[in-house]
Amino acid sequence: MTLTVCLIPGFRTLKRCAGRSLGYSPDLGYAVVQSDVATEVEEGTRVFEKMGHKIEEVKQGPPDVGREWGLMGSFEIAAQLYPLLPEHEEDFGRSFIAGVKAGWNMTPETIF
Repeated sequence: MTLTVCLIPGFRTLKRCAGRSLGYSPDLGYAVVQSDVATEVEEGTRVFEKMGHKIEEVKQGPPDVGREWGLMGSFEIAAQLYPLLPEHEEDFGRSFIAGVKAGWNMTPETIF
């Protein structure tokens, strides 16, 4: 699937960008979707097809980035709290401090 972005916002732009391939996932690869909602969303994809777009169903959904998101948060919090620690380390919970310290140890090699 290829995605070309039209940088002019608005509904009219979608018509001018006809012929593009649009990715669509009915359940993001894991979500339970109410049948009536799924029907409405499927009908919505037909609107894009009528505008000249090609709808490509994405089966597996987006990648799970929860771990990476958490590590990035730990890194940011570690940077903000660095001046306060270790003097105030006992003021925070053990799990929280473990996450902060994981942020301190984060390098490009250890994130994946």
